[in-house]
Amino acid sequence: MNNIILFIYLVVLLAVPALVGLWHIWQLYIWPFVVPREDLQMLAHQVLFKYGANAFEQTQELQRQAWIKGNIKEQGVWRRVGRLL
Repeated sequence: MNNIILFIYLVVLLAVPALVGLWHIWQLYIWPFVVPREDLQMLAHQVLFKYGANAFEQTQELQRQAWIKGNIKEQGVWRRVGRLL
């Protein structure tokens, strides 16, 4: 009986970090791919037009600000925009 309870506690304790990790993978890598490439190219052109040679650095800054705000999807979007530049 005690082994079953210990096993359940162990599964619950290991499942929570695993689910959080999967959620972050979903938000950072998979969900941003739902954003159409045309929208990303439009954002890249806007950043390039506004900041010129410093456009890549600006996308990194916007990605960092999204990370600070805790907006993982936006962080992934800016990562993709930076790759386009």
